[in-house]
Amino acid sequence: MKIFKNVAILLFLVTACSSFAAAQEAVKIDDVVKYIGYEYELGVLDILLVTMQNNPGSRGVIVLHGTECDPIFPYRHKKMVLNHLAFRSAGGMAMTDKVEIVLGENEKERRMELWMIPEGSEKSFDGKPWDFRLPKLKRPLLVHDDGWIDGIGYGGSTRSLEFFSKFLLANDLRGRIIIKDSSFSKYEKRKKAITAELVKKLGVPQANLEFGFIQGDEKNVEHWLMDR
Repeated sequence: MKIFKNVAILLFLVTACSSFAAAQEAVKIDDVVKYIGYEYELGVLDILLVTMQNNPGSRGVIVLHGTECDPIFPYRHKKMVLNHLAFRSAGGMAMTDKVEIVLGENEKERRMELWMIPEGSEKSFDGKPWDFRLPKLKRPLLVHDDGWIDGIGYGGSTRSLEFFSKFLLANDLRGRIIIKDSSFSKYEKRKKAITAELVKKLGVPQANLEFGFIQGDEKNVEHWLMDR
């Protein structure tokens, strides 16, 4: 899989000049604020792993911050990070089991902090529980759209109905599902299948769901969370 173009150069630089074995202070590897793309972010994750390899006994910490408008960002990115760590582990890369993913506070911008914690460092991170609880929504929140394109393939697990259902079950919210299809009969068929999975399989109360139909040639499904 081609994950990013310049990874060989990045890993060479990290291997050559980022050994902090003698240091006891935590080292921030990167602080990704502006979204550039998965290729860049996966490259940064690999830099963290190589830096940890160069510092035996160290561990990694990734802190994910959402925003008031997108508090689901950390949950999406956690899936991406875990999938990449599993991919690297399967390829024989060490240290993947020594990375902790922490849920940070919501901030003005979405942010991913990556830290290398050397052995002996006392730095700690107090994160919030990954319990799918959300702050009170001030506007409808789009959890996922089947039309979203993930060029790398690491975000697919966050587009499942199971991912959507966890927020419905943890919060007093309505799930509004917009189905776009070419006919009302096709809409009804998709609505029935989605309802069966959410209600019968995943335990979401029927009363917490509502559906909308948009007729058109383009097929798509949007999954929204809304205040009751």
